Amino acid sequence: MRKRISELAEKVFAGVPSAGRTPLGKGEYKVKVINIKDLVDGVVDTANLAEEVVESLDKVNQFMVKEGDVIITARGTVIKSAVATKECEGCLISGNLIAIRLRPGAEIHPHVLQAYFESKLGQKNIQSISRSSAFMLSLTKSSVMELEIPIPNKDDHDNLVKLTKLRNEYFKAAKEAMNLRQMLIQETINKLFV
Repeated sequence: MRKRISELAEKVFAGVPSAGRTPLGKGEYKVKVINIKDLVDGVVDTANLAEEVVESLDKVNQFMVKEGDVIITARGTVIKSAVATKECEGCLISGNLIAIRLRPGAEIHPHVLQAYFESKLGQKNIQSISRSSAFMLSLTKSSVMELEIPIPNKDDHDNLVKLTKLRNEYFKAAKEAMNLRQMLIQETINKLFV
């Protein structure tokens, strides 16, 4: 069975523009912005998100992600995707990204959709809907909505959800361990060279 994103999604939206009539750079409210570089191995690396200021959160609410949103590159040279975690709630996505919010009860889990985007077939299908040159990806909200997604059988679907969640837990634990090691190294350096 195949379904279009438009049949599976509650909402598909492009990120906040960074030029022209952008709401960024003016005001006193700080917001974090997810960029292409933050999409790492299927998850959003929230450790070094860019920070911007805005006049009003109402002006940028339409660009904010929620937990479970699937984020994909809209422009660039590499197709990357990730599933937004709880830490991403309230973050904006940059204008080079598109987010897909699946409707409740959709036939596909966000992690399975993201895994499809990482697959060879998914990469090929994304390239086919891209209005791109040989090396530059250019997706639109409407082209993403027309993308047809194969829906795996329930057993394969559920197994893939478990595997991707385990991968994400491993990624988080490995990152925390790396940060702890870096902190210990820095403390040792500071003690040695007082």
